Amino acid sequence: MPFIALPQDMLQYEINRYLNPESRAEFNAVLKPDMRVYKKLPTDYALKHAIKTTFNAYTSIGLLADSYIEEIGGSEYRSQRAATGGEKTLIRMFNLWFQPLNALAIMYQRGLKEQLLRSLESWMEDDDQNVLYNTLYDGGATLRAAAAAARTRVEAIPFRHHISIAGMEF
Repeated sequence: MPFIALPQDMLQYEINRYLNPESRAEFNAVLKPDMRVYKKLPTDYALKHAIKTTFNAYTSIGLLADSYIEEIGGSEYRSQRAATGGEKTLIRMFNLWFQPLNALAIMYQRGLKEQLLRSLESWMEDDDQNVLYNTLYDGGATLRAAAAAARTRVEAIPFRHHISIAGMEF
């Protein structure tokens, strides 16, 4: 801890101001309580973090669902297993919007609500060409019901204002 020997003003004004919030927390953890530097988080920082977390969860679930749907074909057992896995994963994706923290993404990302509604409506349609529906035992009835429930939930979430986050699009 040789940097603790530095003067307080150097710690506060020359080092700490260049740190991001995570690094600042680690920096303060090694300082004595009376030497710690406190700085407010930037506006909307917590909302941006929640939106990024939702984006990452949605993306990973979507990639998993895509991989299951691509596996459909070949033997009947393999197709049925992939279809069941795809159905469960899609239901998990639809249920993502029932969690209040994930609803923040809809509240603060312009156009996301409309995009989600279109996507959910496409899963609610009776489509003879949908490979997943054709492989499932119930013909996709459970998946359509989950999509309809998620659509109702997404419709109820109001848009507040847009928060831009660099390099992120739903």
